[in-house]
Amino acid sequence: MNDTAPATRLGARIRIPRTRARIGIARRDITPPVGIRAKNWGPADWERSEGAHRPFELTALAVIAADDRPRVLLAVDGTWWRRVADEQGVRGTILDALGLDPDQLMLSLSHTHAGAVLCAADAHLPGES
Repeated sequence: MNDTAPATRLGARIRIPRTRARIGIARRDITPPVGIRAKNWGPADWERSEGAHRPFELTALAVIAADDRPRVLLAVDGTWWRRVADEQGVRGTILDALGLDPDQLMLSLSHTHAGAVLCAADAHLPGES
C-alpha cells in the first residue's frame, strides 16, 4: 500500500485530468519488398528477405494542445540505426516535410531483426538499392 497517497472514501468525487487537445492517429503498411537487404543478425545465412510473415507498420500519433504546436510520435516496425547520419537524414526529411521543430517529433523503431537494413553504408551489398 502507498502510505503517501490520501485515502479515497467510498462515494468521493475524484478529479480526472482532461485536455482539449486535438488528437489524430494513422497507420500505414510499410512492409519491405521481397529481396531487400535483411541481414540484421550476425549468424544469418541469408542476405535478402524472402518474405514477411506479417505486415510491417508505421503508426503516427499527432497531438495538438493549447499552444497549437503539434507533437508527433512515429512508431516504426524497423531495425535500428547503425549510423547517426542515417537517423538524422530520415528525421530531417520528416521535420522538413511536416514543418516541425526537432522537439516536436519522436521517432521510435521497434528493433526487429526481420526488417530491412537501415544503413546507407551497406548500399553496395546484395539487396540494397
